[in-house]
Amino acid sequence: MEKSYRTNNIIFTTLILLTLFTWILGQTDIVGDISEKINGKVFFLILLSIAIIKVQLIGDFFMHLNTVSGFWRWIITLWVMLTGGFIAIAFLL
Repeated sequence: MEKSYRTNNIIFTTLILLTLFTWILGQTDIVGDISEKINGKVFFLILLSIAIIKVQLIGDFFMHLNTVSGFWRWIITLWVMLTGGFIAIAFLL
C-alpha cells in the first residue's frame, strides 16, 4: 500500500508541475522570447503534448486503467490521441 501512495504522490506532483509550467509559459514574457526562436506551431504542439501527457497520467494512475487489460486499458489512450490529433490538425490547417 505504501508504494501506491508514493506513486500517486509522484504523479500528482508531476501533474502540478506540468500545470505550473504551462501556466508560467502563458503568463510571462518568456513566450515572446521563445516564439522568436521557434515557430508558434511548434510551441502549440509542445503545449498540446503536455496536455495529452497529463490526461494519460490521470487515466492511468487515478482512474486505475493501468491495472486493467484489453480494450479498457487503451480506451483513454485512443480517445486522447484522436482528440489531440484532431485539435492539432484543426490548428495546423
